[in-house]
Amino acid sequence: MAGPGPPRLDGFILTERLGSGTYATVYKAYAKNTMKITE
Repeated sequence: MAGPGPPRLDGFILTERLGSGTYATVYKAYAKNTMKITE
């Protein structure tokens, strides 16, 4: 079971939750090495 708050992913900074469904939750994030937004 996951803990409270967004998950942590090496190499990314999660900024906000965009949405969620039955199988996944999608977050807006920045790649640490390029600082480009990824969704």
